[in-house]
Amino acid sequence: MNAKQIAVAMLSMALTAHAEPRWPKLDSYQSGAEALEDYAVIISMDQKQGLMADCKRQNARADADAFTDFLIATEGVHRSNIVRMQDPLAHQVEGAFEKISKSIKGKRSQGRMWVYYAGCSAGVAKGGASYLLTSDSTQPSKLAQHALNLGKLQSGAYTKKFSKKTYIFVDAEPLPAHKGIAPAKAAQSSVTSLLWVPKGVGEMPYYSRFAHTGLSPFTYAVIAGLRGWADGVRYDETDGSIASDELHAFTADLLKDDALKSGSPQWIGVQTSSITRVHETMPILSYPDYEERVPDDPEEVESSSSEWVPIPESDVIMPDGTVEHVKLFEMMRHEVTVEEYKRCVKAALCTPPPDSTACNYGQRGRAKHPMNCVTYQQAQEYAQYAHGRIPTEAEWLAAAHPKGWNYPWGDIAIDCDHAVLFGKDRMGCQEERSWPVCSKPKGFSPSKICDLVGNLEEWTSSVAGEHRKDHVPSKVKEKSKKSKPPKITLGSSYRDDATTFGVTHSMPETYVSPYLGFRLVR
Repeated sequence: MNAKQIAVAMLSMALTAHAEPRWPKLDSYQSGAEALEDYAVIISMDQKQGLMADCKRQNARADADAFTDFLIATEGVHRSNIVRMQDPLAHQVEGAFEKISKSIKGKRSQGRMWVYYAGCSAGVAKGGASYLLTSDSTQPSKLAQHALNLGKLQSGAYTKKFSKKTYIFVDAEPLPAHKGIAPAKAAQSSVTSLLWVPKGVGEMPYYSRFAHTGLSPFTYAVIAGLRGWADGVRYDETDGSIASDELHAFTADLLKDDALKSGSPQWIGVQTSSITRVHETMPILSYPDYEERVPDDPEEVESSSSEWVPIPESDVIMPDGTVEHVKLFEMMRHEVTVEEYKRCVKAALCTPPPDSTACNYGQRGRAKHPMNCVTYQQAQEYAQYAHGRIPTEAEWLAAAHPKGWNYPWGDIAIDCDHAVLFGKDRMGCQEERSWPVCSKPKGFSPSKICDLVGNLEEWTSSVAGEHRKDHVPSKVKEKSKKSKPPKITLGSSYRDDATTFGVTHSMPETYVSPYLGFRLVR
């Protein structure tokens, strides 16, 4: 497969309408290219003072570092030709452009000028002029002296020797409203520049599908597009280069379905022109291809996986030390998924969970995630629909401790290689949510049952016993006196750490939680 075919295949998977929203990290891609006449000014604004005091922008430094790495490793820009600026003053940025111009021999450079800005405010306007904020941009009345003039940057006043070969990327959260200033308006540029105002992108939730990459969604999309993924996205075939409108279309497609609640990305000064050549060797990356499929027949009751795993007859040591004999039974390989539960809802045999972004149901791209936010009654409704039942505590334990092991996979300690839990200082192994079922093969039991540790805690049909009083929250105890006895829940969820596995909890049947799901046995 040649580079063009790889690019097309990658884009086809990348832009699949129902693709699972989790993208690979953009590791440094060494292309071997050389662009010794290219120059760059890379700016990150991490200070939050003055006009930027209320800025919620995160990862500005990491984003700028990633773009710098892209220019060096992939585009072949010499490190000495890149000016990396962190929290600069306006005159320092202008000085950097002036220094670059003086270093160029001749009237016109044959290279390209790259400008990247990460911080707050993709552009503010006052008195008919537009600006990018710098560290000394503390007062609206002094923007002309203490901010980078956006109009001059677009017109080429700062980059005269790179006329028609200047590329500008602005990754910035919109500035909160201030008296006397407004968002910058779109303006045509006299140079071949690209200025992006990522309206709403900066407000994406931290658990977005790009969070695990450590980059903002916009910077991730731009670097991915420039690395070759945007080639061919607007035309019938690839041509080995990235045009500005191709990058625009690719980036917009990548971002439009990822929680853009307050608006959509906007280009300023878009002109169709070649930005960069696609390198001969393309990075080959694999993507999870999860497509949500709802059957035409609402009466279809077959599980999407139809995998029922036999659990052999055994004696199980219960939490209170007693031994319970468990006969042969079958258990679903994974927790009930959103797409499976949705079939039951479509058949009018199950009720949907609460409408909440904390729940997987109704969230785009989570068809293969485990179903959460369901009461015990709702779990029972699905069990009747799928011709199964909720497992007893003893049955669940028999599956979770095969051969008497501490964990389903053996006695190796729990970590993010084996389970989706609180790991590396963040929930869900840094995803801040559940993962698609069976995402951790190292955590499978010998019979390939998955997620008995992590992802979601699970309902059982067993009633809480006296030996579990210590695990019943006080508020739950009070509620349970007026309702049916609480049910035992087992396992651990993506918010729990490694110490919680094996701890039983007791919850009322009406309990609803984004951290609680279920699976069936028969």
